[in-house]
Amino acid sequence: MMSRNRIIIIGVSAISIILMILWAWSAWVSGPAAVLGKRISAERASFDRRNSDLDKAEAIEQRIAAITSHTLGGTTEAVDHALRSRLAALAESAQVTDVSVSTSSPITVDTPGKSAFRSRSVRELRDEPDFMLVPASISASGTWPQVTGLIDAIRAEPWPHKIVRVRLAQRDDGKRIEATVQLQTLFVPGLLPDGGEIRPVQLAVRLNQVNPFAPPYVPPPKPPPDTPRPTPPPNWRVTMIGTVEGEPEVLLVDRKGKRTRLTIGQTLVGCTFVQVERDADGIDIARFAVADNAEKTWLVAPGGALRRP
Repeated sequence: MMSRNRIIIIGVSAISIILMILWAWSAWVSGPAAVLGKRISAERASFDRRNSDLDKAEAIEQRIAAITSHTLGGTTEAVDHALRSRLAALAESAQVTDVSVSTSSPITVDTPGKSAFRSRSVRELRDEPDFMLVPASISASGTWPQVTGLIDAIRAEPWPHKIVRVRLAQRDDGKRIEATVQLQTLFVPGLLPDGGEIRPVQLAVRLNQVNPFAPPYVPPPKPPPDTPRPTPPPNWRVTMIGTVEGEPEVLLVDRKGKRTRLTIGQTLVGCTFVQVERDADGIDIARFAVADNAEKTWLVAPGGALRRP
């Protein structure tokens, strides 16, 4: 009996010792090792991200330099003056009138990652603005091609900017357009542009666009069709056809009673007397021809009108 109890005690003790060893291993070895492994993995991932950011830093700096190198200046005063001058030059090239250019106080744009710079060592990066925005506005009036040319020229400018709003109003039944363009340009304080010359103004010509403010086109009324003029009554009528002393002749009289005599070859109102013939009844009839076309002939009986066919 005593031996059985001793075996039970020894077994329980062994199990307890094993459990204590496992607990100690988990608490002092495997647990801290797992935590340390996770920290090592997190630090390695952070290190890889840092290396990736450093690899991309040169490309990002080049992109930033491409933008800032075309800014209008490095100070508010320089940008304000250059912006006003440039907008005035664009308006002059577009040939618009009633030009008014104005600028507003610059707007500071902070870094979007400000919350990430919590350490005192990077406080300067946190408080340093990314860039400044200078709002501006230009108002002018002109024809539709002039106004659209001005807007296109502003859009095509190489310095970094954004058109915020465009307002158009028609005057004089759409013949004159009043335009107001609100825009913003950015610059980085203290960072000067590369000094390259801004390209000359080139206005875009939109030949395919129609003034939307112009009144609808109304085609002119079609002219009435030409009505045929009534044929005037003949001035001359044949009163006698015969032969006098062997020479054929015709006598004619006009509406006023004036009389005239034609012999072969003579012309009256574009009709040339050709010859005398006889019809089927044996009555003398006269043959006439067009004065400028001897092949076109016709016959006129006594009492008939002298009229070209």
